Amino acid sequence: FTLNQADLSEATTFRALLDKYITSQDHHGLKKFFTEEFSTKVAEESNVVYLSVINEPADSSTTIKHVLESLQQTYEVGKSAKWLVTVGDGKTYDHLLKLQKEYGHELAWLIPYPGDWHMLKALQPVLMRIYWDAGLKQLARAYGYKGQALTSLESCSNFRKCHLFLLAAYEVIAGARRAAISQFGEKTGDGDEVWNFKTSFSETALRTSACGQPLGLGTGTFVSRP
Repeated sequence: FTLNQADLSEATTFRALLDKYITSQDHHGLKKFFTEEFSTKVAEESNVVYLSVINEPADSSTTIKHVLESLQQTYEVGKSAKWLVTVGDGKTYDHLLKLQKEYGHELAWLIPYPGDWHMLKALQPVLMRIYWDAGLKQLARAYGYKGQALTSLESCSNFRKCHLFLLAAYEVIAGARRAAISQFGEKTGDGDEVWNFKTSFSETALRTSACGQPLGLGTGTFVSRP
């Protein structure tokens, strides 16, 4: 697949919005920021087709092949559409891959895609292994995690708690970057907005940020492109 001009435009717009949020003085959260930014835009309507419930075992290649045939007819694949992205959980995704390999050209239109939940769950331990000792542990302690709760977070044994923690961690770090730019930054350069900033990073600073007070992280350069 290649990105068309519309896709590139949306990606550029989204990146610009993130840059705007990071460099803004708004400390009320990313959700509020995006809600206000998109409040005047009309959401694209989705075209949803509900298939009837079938009384067949879900964990079966035969059942999934039958569903794929129904999807092909419903979405007129080969006429109105060239490909069809089909999302499934871990086991369903595995069946989709095996069916595509078995039937080859007959299912060339099929693009299997793992469900978002499984992708997020698979990504959690990767992020923890990389960043746990690079700041996430300190941040977790600043939020009050200790003992078994801290161990559970590190091992990602509770998906929901780990997911909410990573979202909060991103918000804190983004807020810290934003505050570092607004408090310590110097705008330089021509064309791009280049901000040089210098401030401290410590567990105390993380705890302050976790409590909602703006502060900066590290030393570096932030580039904002329109």
